Amino acid sequence: MVDAVMQSRDDADGTALVVMPVGVSSDRVVDFSSSMKDRLLQNAAEGANAGKRDWSSALDLVSEAFEAIRMADERAAASEEYQAEMMQRHADQVKVMETRIVAAEKRADAAENRAKVAEGWLSKFHDTIIDEFQRTFASRHGER
Repeated sequence: MVDAVMQSRDDADGTALVVMPVGVSSDRVVDFSSSMKDRLLQNAAEGANAGKRDWSSALDLVSEAFEAIRMADERAAASEEYQAEMMQRHADQVKVMETRIVAAEKRADAAENRAKVAEGWLSKFHDTIIDEFQRTFASRHGER
């Protein structure tokens, strides 16, 4: 069970009743509806005057506090579930991208090898053409 204290806090509309876990800063509080606050304040004032306590209002307050806590827990659970789904989706996307990168690297290596082979053939063609032209010019100059 969570240790909590009920406190009152001044706001623009008057006094707000809040439930705060012990040791938690005041920015993490549960505010109750204004109708519940008004009823509790009225009952507290009447109870102080009559010398008796309104247990029904106290139970309503506790019930509303637990409902607020339950809703906060549900939101937290939904948020955690969404986060887990997003992490799984991103992990799957990373795997797909890694597979694509490996495939692209293989294609790049193959293209580089084909380029080297083509450069080799171009060098051979170039050398053959130059050699043939030189022989042709040499034979024509030698014939004259």
